[in-house]
Amino acid sequence: MPKNPTSAATPITYADAGVDIDVANRTKKRIKYLAHKTFTRGVLSEIGGFGGLFAVDKAKYLDPVLVSSVDGVGTKLKIAFEMGLHSTVGADLVNHCVNDIAVQGAAPLFFMDYLATGKLEPSIAEQIVEGIADACKHNGCALIGGETAEMPGFYPKGEYDLAGFIVGVVERDRIITGKEVQIGDVVLGMASNGLHTNGYSLARKLLFEVAQYSTEDYVNEIKNKVGNELMRTHKSYSGRRRRLILAPGRCRLCLSICGSWETFLKTKCCVRSTWDWACCWWCRWRNSRRPRPCSNVSARRLSLWGESSRASEK
Repeated sequence: MPKNPTSAATPITYADAGVDIDVANRTKKRIKYLAHKTFTRGVLSEIGGFGGLFAVDKAKYLDPVLVSSVDGVGTKLKIAFEMGLHSTVGADLVNHCVNDIAVQGAAPLFFMDYLATGKLEPSIAEQIVEGIADACKHNGCALIGGETAEMPGFYPKGEYDLAGFIVGVVERDRIITGKEVQIGDVVLGMASNGLHTNGYSLARKLLFEVAQYSTEDYVNEIKNKVGNELMRTHKSYSGRRRRLILAPGRCRLCLSICGSWETFLKTKCCVRSTWDWACCWWCRWRNSRRPRPCSNVSARRLSLWGESSRASEK
């Protein structure tokens, strides 16, 4: 029995609970249209089923191995919320996942997304999924399904979370493991256009709390606003890496620079991570305003950042 019963029994609907099924269905129809634009010959199912079906081209691969990965956009979304910019985070998500499997030599086959929010806003959801679909099409993988969850009371107003799952394929004899690395091998680096989707908890702490910048502040050194710089779209390296992998001599080891040193320590590489990128960026801005010592970043790292990190990739 209810704690405070009423005289008349009133039916309670999903709408009363904060879930608008009609809005969700209309949004899903639009998502279905966007997903269809990414379909490849391997897609066997329609959007809306319990699972997505995909067939690997047996004529194209002799001994195919599937490679999977899952990731999110992280606290970069906090900046997207503040700026009202939702059209680029979908590409951030897809390209991040594509790069993760590319380091093992895999080409992307299909992608699935998870979008969760307290109140579904159709226009925002469409911007996000359109970004996902465009990035999928650019990377040659199909968006074969996903989940849009409306959960009242779970997220602050105007916020959402975004995650993605990708599956790719690589020939067994072309899997990149790093076991063939030898002394004297040439090391090649592909320039980043920014933080991508890593290190944003540190970057936000340094730039917004410590240095007191806002997303609208213009910084002469980078000739851009802080928010615009931080929201640069995560770059996909899949095409470039595939050309290296398929070239004579092959790529022996491939790494994606993320938020920690762990991967590089394991491979005995000494490469600057995005954490240093954030520290150096803040240091340079801060010191340009008021010279002061910085214990977070050594002078050598700051010098290296100034010389190479902002170099454009042709």
